Amino acid sequence: MPLFYCPRHERLCDPHGQTWVTWPALYVAMLPPFCTLLDAAKIDASRYTVIPTPCDRCTAMARQAVEEHIDPL
Repeated sequence: MPLFYCPRHERLCDPHGQTWVTWPALYVAMLPPFCTLLDAAKIDASRYTVIPTPCDRCTAMARQAVEEHIDPL
Protein backbone atom coordinates (compact mmCIF):
# COMPACT_ATOMS: atom_id res chain seq x y z
CA MET A 1 0.00 0.00 0.00
CA PRO A 2 1.57 3.31 -1.00
CA LEU A 3 1.73 6.05 1.61
CA PHE A 4 1.47 9.46 -0.03
CA TYR A 5 3.56 12.10 1.72
CA CYS A 6 4.16 15.78 0.95
CA PRO A 7 7.71 16.59 2.13
CA ARG A 8 7.22 20.32 1.51
CA HIS A 9 4.33 20.68 3.97
CA GLU A 10 5.09 17.53 6.02
CA ARG A 11 1.64 16.05 5.46
CA LEU A 12 0.59 12.44 5.03
CA CYS A 13 -2.52 11.34 3.18
CA ASP A 14 -4.76 9.25 5.42
CA PRO A 15 -6.01 6.48 3.10
CA HIS A 16 -9.05 5.72 5.24
CA GLY A 17 -10.39 9.25 5.63
CA GLN A 18 -8.97 10.56 2.33
CA THR A 19 -7.62 13.62 4.14
CA TRP A 20 -4.18 15.14 4.57
CA VAL A 21 -2.83 15.19 8.13
CA THR A 22 0.29 16.82 9.54
CA TRP A 23 3.00 14.18 9.85
CA PRO A 24 6.56 15.27 10.72
CA ALA A 25 9.39 14.12 8.47
CA LEU A 26 10.98 12.40 11.47
CA TYR A 27 8.06 9.95 11.60
CA VAL A 28 8.35 9.25 7.88
CA ALA A 29 12.07 8.56 8.32
CA MET A 30 11.17 5.98 10.99
CA LEU A 31 8.90 4.00 8.63
CA PRO A 32 11.57 1.97 6.74
CA PRO A 33 13.25 0.62 9.91
CA PHE A 34 9.81 -0.16 11.35
CA CYS A 35 8.84 -2.06 8.19
CA THR A 36 12.12 -3.99 8.40
CA LEU A 37 11.25 -4.91 11.98
CA LEU A 38 7.80 -6.11 10.88
CA ASP A 39 9.35 -8.18 8.08
CA ALA A 40 11.68 -9.80 10.63
CA ALA A 41 8.61 -10.74 12.69
CA LYS A 42 7.10 -12.44 9.60
CA ILE A 43 4.60 -9.60 9.10
CA ASP A 44 4.63 -8.52 5.46
CA ALA A 45 5.24 -4.77 5.34
CA SER A 46 6.88 -4.67 1.92
CA ARG A 47 3.78 -3.09 0.37
CA TYR A 48 4.15 0.04 2.50
CA THR A 49 6.21 2.52 0.55
CA VAL A 50 6.39 6.28 0.98
CA ILE A 51 5.70 8.16 -2.24
CA PRO A 52 6.47 11.90 -2.34
CA THR A 53 3.30 13.57 -3.59
CA PRO A 54 2.01 17.14 -3.69
CA CYS A 55 -0.68 17.68 -1.06
CA ASP A 56 -3.87 19.71 -1.23
CA ARG A 57 -1.97 22.83 -0.14
CA CYS A 58 0.48 22.40 -3.03
CA THR A 59 -2.42 22.02 -5.43
CA ALA A 60 -4.12 25.16 -4.10
CA MET A 61 -0.88 27.16 -4.38
CA ALA A 62 -0.36 26.00 -7.96
CA ARG A 63 -3.96 26.77 -8.88
CA GLN A 64 -3.66 30.27 -7.40
CA ALA A 65 -0.39 30.92 -9.26
CA VAL A 66 -1.94 29.87 -12.56
CA GLU A 67 -5.06 31.97 -12.01
CA GLU A 68 -2.95 35.05 -11.22
CA HIS A 69 -1.04 34.73 -14.49
CA ILE A 70 -3.97 34.05 -16.83
CA ASP A 71 -5.57 37.12 -18.35
CA PRO A 72 -9.35 37.16 -17.95
CA LEU A 73 -11.24 37.10 -21.22
